[in-house]
Amino acid sequence: MYLIEFKNINHTDDIFSFGKYLTFTKANEMLLEAVNRYKIKGKKSKIGYKIIEQESKDILFNSRIIINGDIESLFNIILNNKGIDIDIKNYVKNVSDEAVIETSINIPEAKKQKEKS
Repeated sequence: MYLIEFKNINHTDDIFSFGKYLTFTKANEMLLEAVNRYKIKGKKSKIGYKIIEQESKDILFNSRIIINGDIESLFNIILNNKGIDIDIKNYVKNVSDEAVIETSINIPEAKKQKEKS
């Protein structure tokens, strides 16, 4: 199982749970809410994200998302990213198609990252 962690770059709304491991389903809900707020307010923002292997907690991929009205879903962002491993894409596709039902039980806490000065 894979998890995702969001990192705040310049997002000002309180939609995201930054610094916590999330299921892709929960993360997608947060992203779509941010897109809806963008459509209302018209203010772009940027967040970072990391894809993590749940058991090892290894970071497998990280990138950024610019939140604007062009985003369909987190699932589409991941599936269309050529840099993401096929195993992760298959997992995300299964979650998107509801062939895999994610559970938030046993999700580990994210490690606290030291702030860079």
